[in-house]
Amino acid sequence: SVALRWIGLDWMATQGYAFHHLRKFNDALENYDRSLELDQNYALAYANRGFTLYLMGRRHQAEADLLKAITLISAGMQTQHILSYVERIKRGRALYFLHRINEALEDFASAIALRPHSAEPLAERGCVLYRLERYEEAQVDLDRAWATNTLGTLPQTHTHTHT
Repeated sequence: SVALRWIGLDWMATQGYAFHHLRKFNDALENYDRSLELDQNYALAYANRGFTLYLMGRRHQAEADLLKAITLISAGMQTQHILSYVERIKRGRALYFLHRINEALEDFASAIALRPHSAEPLAERGCVLYRLERYEEAQVDLDRAWATNTLGTLPQTHTHTHT
């Protein structure tokens, strides 16, 4: 059934994401590949696989997956006229990895607008702003992210003081 197919996709993608964070990159890739065998248009699997490939040093493959994720997410937005909170964050990360900084910042801002008290997009945007040497703006976002970090998902040291 369609419902079981999506449960399988979500399970494999979640497993892949867990392996990624455990730095078991080959296991993560295996799960993302299985997800994509079930649905070749599963944008979040492309995005997560792209991030994993990037960390493995396989930049060209990572870029191809990240571009595919951006294309699929953007196409979904055009047909559904809405982009989910998670998709905005994933696309923002993909755009950042591809050095499309302004577009990444737009996606993080959109995610923040959807969930203003969520730490993740604030931290993502804060890190990008910091790398752009926009230290004061970065500090505001990182402080807000830390203050709203109710699930403990952010690292203990998040702020950078620029002198």
